[in-house]
Amino acid sequence: MPSLFIRKFIILPLTILLMLGACMPRTAWVEELVQKPVCLAPCWDHITPGRTTRDELAQMLKQDPNVFDIAESVGDPWGPVLSWCVGGSPCGPGDMSVFSAFDSHGIVQEINLRSGTPLYLKDFIPLYGPPEKVAFSDTLSAPGNIVVGLLYPGAGLVLEFLSVNQGTIDRPMVEMSEDLEVSSIIYTLPDLDYYYSRNIVARKLEQFDWKGYEKYP
Repeated sequence: MPSLFIRKFIILPLTILLMLGACMPRTAWVEELVQKPVCLAPCWDHITPGRTTRDELAQMLKQDPNVFDIAESVGDPWGPVLSWCVGGSPCGPGDMSVFSAFDSHGIVQEINLRSGTPLYLKDFIPLYGPPEKVAFSDTLSAPGNIVVGLLYPGAGLVLEFLSVNQGTIDRPMVEMSEDLEVSSIIYTLPDLDYYYSRNIVARKLEQFDWKGYEKYP
């Protein structure tokens, strides 16, 4: 049975999560995420997809005084996952929530986090430059919105955000802006094969090359 934490990732509408985060001041760990990260994608906070083992991750989390609510569960379709919060217990608005998925050998494949406070595309540009690809996705959110993924295949990084769909369900259209609010930050294996195979929240529909801040496609 998936933990309450995992169900929050899958079921809670993105619109609610964004509304909760919009009122929260940035916390120290969020500032470190975009201003002085300890490592760059695909690594996050000393955790590297494809290298860090489950046992190593569990030990890191136990030794971190900012980590709370560490839980083991099975998340569909990831399989065994380890989840935790950064901030306070119980995990709530303003806290960073994270889960990590593993392969059959117990090696981290993906780290999926929500910052709990507002982050924007412009926060990531100084670190990673413009994205390589834009992916439109079907979504579980309210009609009229669409999940958009900004893809960095070489770095193993995906920034997902919820945007107003200015087109139709069959032919979506989105206005890109540096002020787009990021809803999920995903650190995964380079080339994004694992991300594509396990992405439950959004089904990839179409990809486009990045062409700057304008309407897509």
